[in-house]
Amino acid sequence: MAVANRLRPSTVVCCAGPPAFLDESLRYANVDPSFPTPGEACEWFKVKGYRGRIEGPLPGDRLDLASGELTKNRPMHDAFAWEHTAAYIDEYASRMQPHIAEVYRRANSLQVGDMNEAVTSHFTRMLALNPYFNQRIDMTMCLDIEGPEGGVWLVDFRGSGSVRRGTLDDDCQYRYRFHSRWLKRILVDHVPWEDFLLSLRFSAYRDPDIYNDHLLGLLKFNDAASLRVIEAYEKRETHESIVVATDEGSRYEIARYCPHAGAALDNAPIEGHILTCLNHHYRFDLDSGKCLDSNCSLRTKKLI
Repeated sequence: MAVANRLRPSTVVCCAGPPAFLDESLRYANVDPSFPTPGEACEWFKVKGYRGRIEGPLPGDRLDLASGELTKNRPMHDAFAWEHTAAYIDEYASRMQPHIAEVYRRANSLQVGDMNEAVTSHFTRMLALNPYFNQRIDMTMCLDIEGPEGGVWLVDFRGSGSVRRGTLDDDCQYRYRFHSRWLKRILVDHVPWEDFLLSLRFSAYRDPDIYNDHLLGLLKFNDAASLRVIEAYEKRETHESIVVATDEGSRYEIARYCPHAGAALDNAPIEGHILTCLNHHYRFDLDSGKCLDSNCSLRTKKLI
């Protein structure tokens, strides 16, 4: 809503989701309010009083960006509506059960030999990918692996980095708990960490409760060349600034671009002394520049 109110687009297109988790153990996620359907998102905008145009297209719909004309895929609209999502997923899940069973069969049959050696090798290689990312992560991650060949491993990104067996009593800031069958798919089948995390087949814990963007970036890309590009982007020097003001009349000179992903902050909303980037909703304290959601900081200077 904040983005739409600030940027005033000709059309807001609600097109993310809905999720379609078909495994019975994950079906709860299909109705999690964190994943609204485009239909639900459109209704939310209306309830909140948004007065602009809102569309929740179906596959095959075409929106002409020049004229604004929306051409609907009539067969699709005749066969499906967003309020039918639950029934559609039920039928879809039923059709896919043989494939889901095969995924479990494959995962349960994988052999890694020495699990400790495989985990140590996997994360030792990851620790060597990019020292800058390790410095920005600056914490210990715990893998709490359940099931056959399970155990607890600590991946310490501080200093020279290390991987070792541990216990749940050991100090850590992030903990991931999941079954050994899925860890074996990462180690043997080379399933990307991003794909695994998007599967929701894990539980997570963090203390302090602050998103560590560089940890997730390292897991997501897991590639030296990609990480070097991100490092170079984050280390670049930019002196472009803008001046923003709070409702109380305080004025600040700040970096024009968000330190996280480079979005322009010209239209970023400010509540009290907290500025929120419209791209990923990172919040920054204008007095200190500290990010309240991650481990980055905004260049800021109070003028009045």
